[in-house]
Amino acid sequence: MNRRNLEVVAVIPLSEVAVEASDMISAALSLPHNPLKLLTARRDKGLMKEAVRSKGLAVARYARVKTLIDLEEMLLSYPVVVKTPAGMSTSDVYICSNVEEAEMALQSIVSKIGPDGRRVNEALLEEFIHGTEFAVNLMAFQSQPKIKAMIFTPNSHSYV
Repeated sequence: MNRRNLEVVAVIPLSEVAVEASDMISAALSLPHNPLKLLTARRDKGLMKEAVRSKGLAVARYARVKTLIDLEEMLLSYPVVVKTPAGMSTSDVYICSNVEEAEMALQSIVSKIGPDGRRVNEALLEEFIHGTEFAVNLMAFQSQPKIKAMIFTPNSHSYV
């Protein structure tokens, strides 16, 4: 067998569920990696909102909810968004026009296994923001961001 001296220079996740592991492996190997203090914010949408808010940007009002009582205490007007805290893309994201739909969405998320394979103990309840949705996927290396995709989704919901 021909042996080569190869050097590991990066650990790159090839799926959403590998993001946390790739950062931890990179840190352990002293390779370039994202700051570990924000590790959980890259997967938890509530923590992600707080990280964005801490930099001075506005985010939709939200709360972590487990029960219908939690839903009602938030005092948001409908429609609302109910979603899994650690989902991927739009998996387990529901736009609800009334309390019955919100409760069904909550029941379909809480105490189930989420898209990342972990048990979900709560959901995020968010205010619904009308307008076009913008998503930007980017990758950065040595502090140099590169835009990989930009997605604009016109709001197709007929809420007033």
